[in-house]
Amino acid sequence: MTSSQTNQATGHRFTPKTPEGFEYDLDGNLLQDGRWNYMWDSENRLIGMETRTNLPAAIPRQKLAFTYDSQSRRITKTVSTNSGASYFIIQASSFLYDGWNLVSEIRYLPTQQRTCCQPNYDRVPFLN
Repeated sequence: MTSSQTNQATGHRFTPKTPEGFEYDLDGNLLQDGRWNYMWDSENRLIGMETRTNLPAAIPRQKLAFTYDSQSRRITKTVSTNSGASYFIIQASSFLYDGWNLVSEIRYLPTQQRTCCQPNYDRVPFLN
């Protein structure tokens, strides 16, 4: 039995240069790789990523921002894309914890005007 059908996918694929160059700060935090510039706070927590500007125009320009609570748990993530003139948010997530256990990710998708929630009930003792 043979098949004459082929599967095709469209989209973008990023292949870094070989060898890919990496830059680090004095604390050992990655500052730059083949695709991203990374930003860190004074507690060595990743607070931002932005697509490098020297990449081909076909590579989508994106910016990610992260915030943390006083216990260094990531509590928000924002993903933005560049429309050519400026960045706009395409996804914003909030994270809910029970102690150190991630219980839920609440995701807001502005382009679809909806919020979705992904609970992790295995991590909540009183729901088992």
